[in-house]
Amino acid sequence: MTSYRYRAYGLEISSFLVLPELAAGNPGLLPDITIAEGPVPDTLPDAVFRGKRDEVNRSRHLANLEESNGVRFLIEDGSRITVERRKEPVDEILLGLQILGTAMISAACQRGMATLHAAALSNGREAILIGGLSGMGKSTLAFALWKRGWDLISDDVASLEVSKTPPVVQPGYPRFKLYSKSLELLSTATENLSRIHPSLEKYYVPAGDRFENHPRELKRIFLLAPSEQTRLRPLLRQEMFRELQAHLRPGFRVAQRNWPWLLPALGKIASHAPVRVIERPPQSDLEGLVRLIEEDLKR
Repeated sequence: MTSYRYRAYGLEISSFLVLPELAAGNPGLLPDITIAEGPVPDTLPDAVFRGKRDEVNRSRHLANLEESNGVRFLIEDGSRITVERRKEPVDEILLGLQILGTAMISAACQRGMATLHAAALSNGREAILIGGLSGMGKSTLAFALWKRGWDLISDDVASLEVSKTPPVVQPGYPRFKLYSKSLELLSTATENLSRIHPSLEKYYVPAGDRFENHPRELKRIFLLAPSEQTRLRPLLRQEMFRELQAHLRPGFRVAQRNWPWLLPALGKIASHAPVRVIERPPQSDLEGLVRLIEEDLKR
């Protein structure tokens, strides 16, 4: 069977499915993660977390995505992702998105990485994260920073290697995913861009040679929050820990029960990278937010 080689999060990936969102890998190296088709069990008897679609323990994650796309995943030991088609037809484009989301995030956690719901950018020396819950505009703000000269490390999910001191951010996927409204706001035409899925007005924007393909030390974290006025608010240490918990992917309850090392890892992240909350109205000026971040980094 044909396999395709890619690289993400500092890992070599071998996949049965074409994943054009990823950077090319090195076929001469052994893969760290293999993505293959095969049988997936109905349940994990030793699961310590059971949710509506997920059963998880420290080394295995069973994800039931039959309702959305007719498939199940089994992610094991951070080294293998098995995909079983349970219902036909399977949406192949959606399958790729699900592998790069649910499955890869779980594999990274199993390998000891902390994954946060955030975009990551580099100035060539250090990294910053732009975090926020879905719909807060983190990718849009990250794209605005990219257009100002920052390099993209990862969009939407930041993978941190917390075994290093200070923690480093590993390169993710070399593309932004942006809705047409965000692209219009930043004067970017969609004519030559590919949609991430035919049903969505959301597009891939390749970072090209402005993709940072080396790990970078984490310097600061900015978290977006809704407010009536724009302001930047530094967090106290205990507040940082709580906010980082809220931005974990997968969710905090899953992480707490299955990867106990992750809690002290969050403390380590907070001790090395100050966390700021950027409070902003829904229609706030992007250029003003960019200036706010750049001025804070000069301090």
